[in-house]
Amino acid sequence: METSKFTAAKMNYVHGVLHVEFNKDTVIDRKTLLEEIAYRKTLTGNDDFFMLVDLRHNVTVTDEAIMLAAQNPSPEHIKAIAFVTNRGLDHNRAKLYTLFDQPNIVTKAFLTVANAMDWFNAFRIIAA
Repeated sequence: METSKFTAAKMNYVHGVLHVEFNKDTVIDRKTLLEEIAYRKTLTGNDDFFMLVDLRHNVTVTDEAIMLAAQNPSPEHIKAIAFVTNRGLDHNRAKLYTLFDQPNIVTKAFLTVANAMDWFNAFRIIAA
């Protein structure tokens, strides 16, 4: 297991899943997203992987970051992205993002890490 921490999140890469857990009260803007991409590449190298983004710690995502994320400037090697959010507005916003912002990577919103991992495992079964 490899782990990296930068100012906005803790990142763990294990068994083909990059888990990005943003810190409490983090504001994810364009700069933060670009930093995440740079750290992500140091952990995953040229591996194909799933990405689990945990937004449950009162995280704020700017509109600029949402637009950049939808047109992910570095989508190579990412099989799918799962957002894990709290119930309510955050979860609804994540679901609307997946529908209307047309991300260039298959993306889905979940309320639990376990459900997100089940979704990733379904991809693995299909690919096998």
